[in-house]
Amino acid sequence: MKFGILVINLDCSPERLARTAAQLNALNLAWERLPAVDGRSAGASFAADAYSPELNRHQFKRTLSLGEIGCFLSHRRAWQRILDAGWDGAIILEDDVILSKEFSEIPAILAATAGHWEAVKLWTKRQNYLLFNKIKPADNPRWHLADYFEIPSGTVAQAITATAAAKLLATTSAFGVPVDTALQRYWKTGVSFKALLPLAVSLSPEFNSDIVTVGGNRGDLQKYPRRRFAPFLYKCGYNASACYHAIRKHGTATVLKTCLRMEV
Repeated sequence: MKFGILVINLDCSPERLARTAAQLNALNLAWERLPAVDGRSAGASFAADAYSPELNRHQFKRTLSLGEIGCFLSHRRAWQRILDAGWDGAIILEDDVILSKEFSEIPAILAATAGHWEAVKLWTKRQNYLLFNKIKPADNPRWHLADYFEIPSGTVAQAITATAAAKLLATTSAFGVPVDTALQRYWKTGVSFKALLPLAVSLSPEFNSDIVTVGGNRGDLQKYPRRRFAPFLYKCGYNASACYHAIRKHGTATVLKTCLRMEV
């Protein structure tokens, strides 16, 4: 597979880029910087083109910060880069990652399992997020791909095929939720993520998220006054949708066994 590695980085954060670049260079991996969309400078001009307040009111529990809007547009820029470059796919990294030495094996593992995935999470807060249907490469069984019962949040590190990039671009031309929330809803995007384990990526504790610091803290953003129970209802609705679509995709027996933490 012809695979790229993209590092999303704001122009105002050269120290983040330097740290990530040093890690990738030490692993002898070719990569390129993808300039991130800065919500502070773009403001309403880009928000009017893609961020939909109407969708936001119907799909999410609060307004999005400029940083969250910029983050979504940065990932859309990365998906477009995959298509423009003619790659089969790319590993997309945000610039606050810590890479283990085993990360250098990931491009080969992804190539060896081509056809079994279209999008892969390379980092997650919860490693044991109800995973099942494991696929192990024959020549390197230490690694395995697995399905999620519920796709976790976070866009720190992931691999996206060109086919998946095209689907994501087509289904997110207008959005009202954060990018990781949109990616969780695979029944809307048509792109279902797998996990690649063991994890070879972690999150740097030295940097605060640009999503929080750019355009205001998420906790201070407007919540809709007529939707007092919006967070609770939103979570219930999402969990119900995730369970319903997991059953449709994998079958009731598989989902029940997975929820009971039994081997399938």
